[in-house]
Amino acid sequence: MKAMLNLLTLLIFLLGFVHAGDFVFGPVKVEVGPDGKGEKTFEFEVPSTRAIYGVHVRNGYILYGGKGEKVKKGEIYINGRLVMTFDDKPYSPRSRKKPGVDVQLRKKNVMVVKVWGPPGSFASVDIIEAPLNPPVCNEDCSLSVENMGPSSGVLIYWARFEEEGIEYYVFYRSEGKEGPWKKLYTIGWRYRSGPAVDDPPDLDKKTYCYKVEAVKKGKVVRVLGPVCVPPYRYSW
Repeated sequence: MKAMLNLLTLLIFLLGFVHAGDFVFGPVKVEVGPDGKGEKTFEFEVPSTRAIYGVHVRNGYILYGGKGEKVKKGEIYINGRLVMTFDDKPYSPRSRKKPGVDVQLRKKNVMVVKVWGPPGSFASVDIIEAPLNPPVCNEDCSLSVENMGPSSGVLIYWARFEEEGIEYYVFYRSEGKEGPWKKLYTIGWRYRSGPAVDDPPDLDKKTYCYKVEAVKKGKVVRVLGPVCVPPYRYSW
């Protein structure tokens, strides 16, 4: 259990910073007026049209500006297309609504933010350059895979189950969730930390899937995954 918690803590830390990067626009504040609605239009440029950008909403809060009342709902349009809706309900990792969305942008962009709610309530929006190749994990994050590119390979992080007496872990790779699966290698229980590494061909062209079997007394007692990572994307 301790090993599982350590892995989950690491993954939460990593995934929490999926969008960590340079601000390319914002934060900007959009406030609800006396009529119960507010709208603002912003024009901005981005340094590259090949990058992925994260559009983030902070309802009732703005960086360096403090807290206030949340809006009831909001919409964000970029270049005439609705890219995100949000409301005043608390964010949950299990909910389908997220506090941000990944988008590709033009060199010059127009963003319209619309909000509704009590007069004086507000939301703030910022846009950050996001990593192109974030780690991918299964539902409980007991298996996480990150495509580092053709020069570095794939990093595979998995939960250890020492308290269950697991003797070794068997790693498999496929080009689809349904297989066929190719056995890569076996790692014993004494390897208590750090990722496994795989170096398949065409990492910038193919999707690869991974699964891990935990074996005890010759029997598979747990299967982690499968988890699939898309082809590596370059920022240029």
